Amino acid sequence: MSDKTEPLGPSFEGFEKIPMRIAVRIGPGFCRLSALVALKPGDVISLEARVGQPMELAARGVFLGRVEPVVEGTAIAVKLIEAAEEDDANGG
Repeated sequence: MSDKTEPLGPSFEGFEKIPMRIAVRIGPGFCRLSALVALKPGDVISLEARVGQPMELAARGVFLGRVEPVVEGTAIAVKLIEAAEEDDANGG
């Protein structure tokens, strides 16, 4: 048994350096159109997500797994806590 953890997804030998834009989805929420167009700095929009609930990580709209926010230096980052099953990542 190896101490090395398995990477997320298949091997892409030769493509490792291609930059991919990722997105972290906190969760959905609802807002009336009238409130949405009247938004100003300082307004708060409630979401369905709860504090401590994992967020979703995706690349090009493909779900990759669940993450939690962490601080890395002075930046906000995310830590992978659950990788998508192969069927989830393939949209199935």
